[in-house]
Amino acid sequence: MILSFLRGLLGGRPLANSRPNPPTARPAPPASPNHPPQSLAVEPPKSASAAPKLSEPVVLSFRMTLDRPAPDAPNRLPQVEPIRRSRNESLAASSAAPLTLRQAGLGSPAQRRALRSIGIRTTDELLAADSVELAERLGLSPRAAATLRRWQRAIRLARLLPAMMPREALLLRAVHRKTLRSLANESPLRLRRDLQRYALSTAGARLLGDQPLPAVEQIRAWIETARRRTAARTSRSR
Repeated sequence: MILSFLRGLLGGRPLANSRPNPPTARPAPPASPNHPPQSLAVEPPKSASAAPKLSEPVVLSFRMTLDRPAPDAPNRLPQVEPIRRSRNESLAASSAAPLTLRQAGLGSPAQRRALRSIGIRTTDELLAADSVELAERLGLSPRAAATLRRWQRAIRLARLLPAMMPREALLLRAVHRKTLRSLANESPLRLRRDLQRYALSTAGARLLGDQPLPAVEQIRAWIETARRRTAARTSRSR
């Protein structure tokens, strides 16, 4: 009764606290032979294997290992190029064994064979021998004894200057630079010019053979050493 009275006051509107009636389900239309009933079943999701495969991303892995080199890198240490010396510096540095006459550039092959036959093979053995006696043992003329003395003086001069061979000392003696004092008063360019002129002669070409002339830097080193040794001798004599 009270509810009917309140509805009349509100004009037939439902109360706020009243719950609306749930909608009634409509009956499904009858199936006809031309239209079969549609199934409302939900299709299951396709499996992951059936999904289209995308191109897999390429992952680049940069890994540094200390115990295993890279496959492209050669398994070896970097090559260090050795310090190269000239032939004169290499022979002068090896002071353990004396120079042979062939290494010193003294004489022809026939002359060296003749000296070897009497036991003269190195520059030390040539210095220790008497030139006149050697010439007599070989049956040579006094002129050959003078040649042997010239070789001995060239060996002594070469031992006073850095990286000089007796053959180069013979070149200096041929252009009248026979002592340290005469060499100390020279200029590198003028001495090189005189050596070039001598190399054009028959005697110079025979003495040089297939060896090149000394470079200007090498001649300058000889001159500087000759000046220092000459100055030291002068100070000691005072």
